This record gives sequence, C-alpha cells and structure tokens, in this order.
Amino acid sequence: MHHDWLKNLIAPFEDPKVAIAYGKQRGGAGSKFSESQHFIRWFPDVSDFDQKRPYCNNANLALRHSVWEEQNFDETLTGLEDLAWASVQQERGYKIAYVAEAGVAHLHDETSDQIMNRHRREAITLKRLLPKSRFTIWHLASLYVRSVFTDCKAALKQNIFLREVSGIFSFRFLQYLGTFRGYRDPIDPSQSLTQVFYYPPGSLEKSHRPKVDSASSEIRHEAKV
Repeated sequence: MHHDWLKNLIAPFEDPKVAIAYGKQRGGAGSKFSESQHFIRWFPDVSDFDQKRPYCNNANLALRHSVWEEQNFDETLTGLEDLAWASVQQERGYKIAYVAEAGVAHLHDETSDQIMNRHRREAITLKRLLPKSRFTIWHLASLYVRSVFTDCKAALKQNIFLREVSGIFSFRFLQYLGTFRGYRDPIDPSQSLTQVFYYPPGSLEKSHRPKVDSASSEIRHEAKV
C-alpha cells in the first residue's frame, strides 16, 4: 500500500528495545467483507511504536533477528505463534511497534472449511496460552449477533448491504463456530486432526502421508503457505 513500505516497517528498530514491528493490513479485491472489517478494527491508521498489548501479525511483520535467535517461534502451537512470541518478548522488556505507514493488502482466498479451521486451530492455541479462558455457546451466539449487526451497519453505510449480507452471515458463523470447536479440541491435536487443519481433502494419498505431529516444522510450513 506504500512505496516506502519496507523503510517504514523497519524504522522502529532504531530503538534497540524494539523486538517486533508490524504493519497495517487492509482487505484486497475479493476479500470477505467481514474480514475487511476485522482488519480495520485491529489495524488502525495511527502508529504506535511502544504498543502496550502483546498483539502483532506475522503476515506483515519484521523482527529483531538476534532476539529471535535467543528464542524461536513455538512450533508446537497450531496457530498464533506470532502473538505467543510477542507476549514473551514484551514480558522480557522488549517493545512491540505498530507501523500504520507500512500497510499491505491481505487476502484470504479460503473455502468455508478453511475459514472455520483457521479459527478452530487458533482457538486451540488461545486455550493453551490462556487456560482459564472459556468460549461457550453463549459467547458464540452473542459475538455472532454483535458482529453481524456491526458488519451490516457498515455495509449499509457503504451502500453495499445487499451484495454483502449473505457473506457477512456466513463468515461470522464460520468464525465463531470454529472458535467454539477449537475450545473443545485437545491442546495437542492428533495426527488426524492436524491433517484436517493443514491439508485439503485428497491432497495426500494414504500410502504417502508423512508421519507428522504438532511439532512438525514441515506442517508449520504448509500452514503458513
């Protein structure tokens, strides 16, 4: 979104206490409307070079290599490894910088199953990182209604309600259903569940499926792709 994207993204590293710098994200052509609204909420238009919350997103992120060498990403997580790493570094006294002037368009071209499974595996990690947290059927219903209402209101304001309304209902339902299911899954998924998360149906023949576990770097690579 900016010709000087990389220059802006790495600018915060002039401060030796900055371990992470991440940039703004916006939906691209073909993005789900609700996901575009999510980007607007979580990636504001104002930079913050000393962000207090341990949030970042490695779809548009730079990190200090020396800090990463001291502690790599946790390969056993099924998602949100960037947030987990950011949280640890912030506890160690490092800073997280958000750079609004380093924006990208981020497109998730996903099927319904992929949308649900992405939120499902992220919920597994949330449950592991925050063992006292809960996501009940009440959370599912209340968040679904609230998000659909907010998205529909935004679509009406943009005069695209009729075009987007079915997608809004569908995306938000899959998002929260995936989260609900993830909170009921084991924090260490079985091989079969890992297969569901990271490989589309029929992509691997049974006789050629690699032996994988939740710590497999090969699986993590597939997840990022």
